[in-house]
Amino acid sequence: MKTNMLVLNDDKTEVIQFSSRLRTDAEKLTSLKIGDLDITPSLSVRNLGVDLQNDGSMSNYINHICRTGFFSLYRIGKIRKLLDRTCTERLIHAFVTSRLDYCNSLLYGIPKCQINRLQSLQNAAARLAYCKRKSDHITPVLNDLHWLPVDARIKFKILLITYKIINCMAPLYLSELISMYSPKRCLRSAEKMLLVKPRGDFNKTYGQRAFSVCAPSLWNSLPLEIRISQTTDNFKSSLKTYLFKQYFY
Repeated sequence: MKTNMLVLNDDKTEVIQFSSRLRTDAEKLTSLKIGDLDITPSLSVRNLGVDLQNDGSMSNYINHICRTGFFSLYRIGKIRKLLDRTCTERLIHAFVTSRLDYCNSLLYGIPKCQINRLQSLQNAAARLAYCKRKSDHITPVLNDLHWLPVDARIKFKILLITYKIINCMAPLYLSELISMYSPKRCLRSAEKMLLVKPRGDFNKTYGQRAFSVCAPSLWNSLPLEIRISQTTDNFKSSLKTYLFKQYFY
């Protein structure tokens, strides 16, 4: 840090230890000394606007998304009578959908109950755009809007990042997380652009949520014609169609 002329701000320096809730206190970090400062680990820290909890639950971040998202829908609803559907959709994308999509790859593998809370927010946004009642069935509305459900949007983001890594359009620190499958013998699978799946018995709560584990699994499950897309736009279009059919047909 000294070579880059950087200095730690004591008031803003935080440390977090990610661990299971079942872990004993004896295994937990009590403090960390950085320079002359002893820092006690926090239960939650914020990085780039995302609340990270030491148990990996992401519940604080989801609470924040739902709270701000529903408040934005409330404000848009106040002027809904003055707006046409196109303008309403633009406001929803600006104030609600953008929050659902921001850093959503971190939400892969979280409990279904947490995903359902975010899905409720998207459903409310769709009802507002189409002036539907709460009792109306939401699937035809999402289908007509051509909006991917929250769970599919998370997979879309992970697969898009993976595509950019494979095609040398991502930072090096991401490229180091995955590797292409290259068999020692001449096999037909060598031409299918598959990724190597890490070996090991990964915990559902933590290990399977890691990008190095979930990205190869999701990527290898895609049809070959999507994996070999020549441009990013073609890949995004084909991937959205593929996921859309999975969830609505």
